[in-house]
Amino acid sequence: MDSLLNSGTDLDLAYAFVRELPEDINAQNRYHAVLLRTVFHLPCLKNNKDLSDFIPLRLYHHDKAFFVAFDQPQRLMNWLRLDHAEQQDIHIMTLSGQELIQSLSPHVYLMINPGTPYYFEISPEHINYLKKTIEVLTEQLTL
Repeated sequence: MDSLLNSGTDLDLAYAFVRELPEDINAQNRYHAVLLRTVFHLPCLKNNKDLSDFIPLRLYHHDKAFFVAFDQPQRLMNWLRLDHAEQQDIHIMTLSGQELIQSLSPHVYLMINPGTPYYFEISPEHINYLKKTIEVLTEQLTL
């Protein structure tokens, strides 16, 4: 945990604490807050139907669909192992965690920081929970 404190991002730290203390409501709340406000970088491909559109890269494993997101552009570039992603028709879309969660379809998993020591997945059930949380918070803010 000490090396994480020196080199990890806010998201890395929040996730590490919630893993260490899974029953701690404060750790859970901090993790969710950090996740939703983190700026994520997603690898995207050009949509062949509409070249002005980009489609986030979707991976499949054991009949499960995964979107890939990184909390730092350098982590994404290291994962791609490219210096110039644009030259390979890979583009980078940037979304807040809230925007990302809200945009996901019901049966998609989310891979955060694959290929790094800080990798974790978010299940469709947890994504749905986060969507409901966003709705409740939005309603409370508009009252």
